[in-house]
Amino acid sequence: MISFSAVEKPGFRQLMQQLQPKYQVPSRTYFKQKIIPAIYNDVEATVKGILGTADKLSFTTDMWTSINMEPYMSLTVHFIDQDWKLKSINLGAIPFNDDHTGVNMAEEIKVTLQKWNLKLDDVISGTTDNASNNSTMFTALQKQQLSCFGHNLDLAVNEGLKIDTVSRAVRLVRVAVDTFTRSWKKSRDLNIKQKELNFPEHKLIHDVATRWGSTANMIHRFLEQQQPVNSVLFTDRKHWHVMPDTAIIRCLEQTDNVLFPLSKLTDTFSGDQYVTVSALVPVLEYLSGTLLKIKEGDDSSLEINLKKTILKSIQKRYESEKIKLFLSICTYLDPWYKSSYVSDEMVVKVKDHLLSILDEEIQVQEIIDVEEKMNEESDKVGLSNSNSNVCGSLTSILLQIEKKKKIQKTELTDREKLKRELHLYEDSENISSTEDPLAW
Repeated sequence: MISFSAVEKPGFRQLMQQLQPKYQVPSRTYFKQKIIPAIYNDVEATVKGILGTADKLSFTTDMWTSINMEPYMSLTVHFIDQDWKLKSINLGAIPFNDDHTGVNMAEEIKVTLQKWNLKLDDVISGTTDNASNNSTMFTALQKQQLSCFGHNLDLAVNEGLKIDTVSRAVRLVRVAVDTFTRSWKKSRDLNIKQKELNFPEHKLIHDVATRWGSTANMIHRFLEQQQPVNSVLFTDRKHWHVMPDTAIIRCLEQTDNVLFPLSKLTDTFSGDQYVTVSALVPVLEYLSGTLLKIKEGDDSSLEINLKKTILKSIQKRYESEKIKLFLSICTYLDPWYKSSYVSDEMVVKVKDHLLSILDEEIQVQEIIDVEEKMNEESDKVGLSNSNSNVCGSLTSILLQIEKKKKIQKTELTDREKLKRELHLYEDSENISSTEDPLAW
């Protein structure tokens, strides 16, 4: 990206003079004060138009600090537009110089939503990490908080990596990887050995403390390149001792058996072009029933310990009844899954909750209808004499009674319609995983 000042540099001006002598190059101030604000206003109007199609929405947010130690809050909203397309729009990286309290964060979200003509009442839920100030923020907003699955998985795996034998093995393999990543000669020798031994010419991977997946990838790649790495270190008496011994290698292999299958889940749940929350219940079942299931007679004591530690940490993040119901509703309403991964007991609760939502909508709409009708009658009464006023008041009372009966009748009808609709929905076949649930 070129800065505005480029238009004032002698070389650029000389170039423009040669290309078009009569062209007057605008100053940097012109671009800063005229062109960029105009572009911003056009984009803002376009984005507001798109956001105007949102009926309900959710958001993701996080606090982060730039390389210059400047704090920001990022806020992205997610919604389904009128064409049933999933949209994700980042509302900005907002400078946040106040204390990072939950109350201050909630206030900033309210202000930002208002700036983009969005209503807090239309927000269903938000996704964040597990920082305590986020919990306070959602309490202040009075909205459903959903903790980020990727962050939960990160915390769970880190619990597993704290197991003494695993922690020691990871430290030792990190030292071995350092030997190659910090020396171009070692990297060159490794590449030569890879060719000699007909191994994939892959570089060793160094892990990053803030991303557990890189640790799993580091272990997996080291085990893949164990033979050429060993061959290089064996010829260097100065560094041969950094090669992990047989016991450490066995520990790394067992750790890799557990961690590597999990490494793809984080990226899977990081998408914003497809719905992910409805997959949480199936994935949690997949973790407990497949990836982290104890294989009696096959798993070593270390593998069993790792699986139990990771699974326990993940499950405790979703153990509240409120979260279970919320996730079950999302799964049930996704035609990929429906009730396949929701218990019979929970399906009953889900249906009851959906019916209660319908009840609330019916009551609100009927109250609005009654008030509008009463206002119309009141206007008519105002034009009549005193005797007509009495008659008009009686008419209003009778109208309310009539409306109340109609509400009860309509409510029952709508409930029955929804029950039948849910029954037909459950009886129909789940759509293929290659189909778009929103298009369905």
